[in-house]
Amino acid sequence: FEFLDFIAKKYDLPDNEYYTIHRWSVANVSTFWAEIWNFCGIISSVPYQQVVDNPKKMPGAKWFKGARLNFAE
Repeated sequence: FEFLDFIAKKYDLPDNEYYTIHRWSVANVSTFWAEIWNFCGIISSVPYQQVVDNPKKMPGAKWFKGARLNFAE
């Protein structure tokens, strides 16, 4: 619930319920996934330049374009 609380407070949502966060995440795809990246503490040797190139292109969208990850890290 920590992530739900964090998002609700940061984006001034009326509550931290699943439906509220889900509705917000669908309306704010790039922001939501950038927050997931940061909240989870993902380490990259090169940061991403763009979260998603085309959120309406599912499947087939390119995620976290430009990021370089070391999966062993």
